[in-house]
Amino acid sequence: MPASKNKHNKTMQNNLFPSVNRALILLLVIWFWTFISLTRRVHLEERDLETYQERIKNQFQKIVEETKSSSYSASSHKNAAVATHWNDKTSLIQLSGVSNVIERYDDQWTWTNPLINTTIDDTSGQSFPPTLTSFQDLLKINTNIPIPENLHIAFAGDSLTRYQYISLVYYMRHGRWIDPKEIPNMTQEKQHATWHNFYKFTKNKLHPNEQCDCFRPEGHKMPLMNENRFYWDPIRNNSISFFQKFGHKFPFKSNWNYTDVNKPHELLTREDQVNPTIETNEWNEFISKFVANLNPKPTFFVYNEGIHPHRDFMNKKTMRQILRALRESGMIGVYKTTTKYKYHNITNNRIDETNLIRDYEMDFCKKSDLCADSSWSWKVPLDYYSDYAHFHEPVYSWMNVQLLDLLKVKKTDFNLIRQRYHHMEAQVDLSFASLNKVIVKKL
Repeated sequence: MPASKNKHNKTMQNNLFPSVNRALILLLVIWFWTFISLTRRVHLEERDLETYQERIKNQFQKIVEETKSSSYSASSHKNAAVATHWNDKTSLIQLSGVSNVIERYDDQWTWTNPLINTTIDDTSGQSFPPTLTSFQDLLKINTNIPIPENLHIAFAGDSLTRYQYISLVYYMRHGRWIDPKEIPNMTQEKQHATWHNFYKFTKNKLHPNEQCDCFRPEGHKMPLMNENRFYWDPIRNNSISFFQKFGHKFPFKSNWNYTDVNKPHELLTREDQVNPTIETNEWNEFISKFVANLNPKPTFFVYNEGIHPHRDFMNKKTMRQILRALRESGMIGVYKTTTKYKYHNITNNRIDETNLIRDYEMDFCKKSDLCADSSWSWKVPLDYYSDYAHFHEPVYSWMNVQLLDLLKVKKTDFNLIRQRYHHMEAQVDLSFASLNKVIVKKL
């Protein structure tokens, strides 16, 4: 019996193995055929997309040339070109804000570095000179400008951006710039005994126009600190806000809903009062879920985080997300380049004097709607610094005069160009989405 059973088992095994082999071969053939089919489909999609991209690029160039030769001319936007050259097509491309189209065809377009010696054809009505060759040129800046009206700006950044905000809203509130000899000074936090004293002092100076969602415990407890400021002048219809954003390590957070920012609030005094309604490290979420919902809604979004670790700004995906969030929110993006450190060689990530703007900032300037070029800060003497990175006035007032010159372009002008490219950009995005779906299925 055992010998008969073994013979039966051996017979079954001999019959089974050919069946398994045939099944495996069939599966391999099906897999190989599927792979070849998908590869061929992807190849065809890529070939069709290349043809479509070429057609889109030709249309894009045609519209640029038509717009240059139309009544939409440089003379009607003389103040929007402080950091651009209107005599080449890249100025119009920068102004358009269609970052996706520009980025995909980046090899076709060139861009002139907007350094401090950039000139424009018509500088009438400007207070900030388009050409700066020495510190003496900075001292000649006309800071005696009218108080703006109907201006809505959101600043996002670190302490340098905070002081620029304070300088601007102080001028809006009092009609004069901060006196650098005033002690304690609004732009010198270290002249105040505590952070709470600093917040209280600045808030009182701007009373009743500013509300300060501000708390910073002593001892540098960074995760608990928060500083968002909201200036509202209903008479002149000005709303200026500042949002603290210290690089990629610290999220944006707010203890208030965006509907309540202009209501009267007391300053926080205890750690247990900190109760964020929103907390996020994502710039696009911060922009779309908070800033874009403010009332009045900011027309301009000015952003920088240069003196803190900011790997997120060096990430092209983050850059695209910021630009898309601004575009979808209907706000004009203004990238502000980082000012010079007092001793620019004390940190590893600083630049030398032959390259006044770092590569990632060049990308932001190229793809953002506007660029506030701060490379003129390399001409500021060391005794105008209050520490390794911050300044004494009138440096912040110069930043604001430059910014206000840059923002004289009307929002409707941006919308005019954006509408002309919107359909084209959507078509390109859909084509890329279609290709990505095929690739994902293949994988």
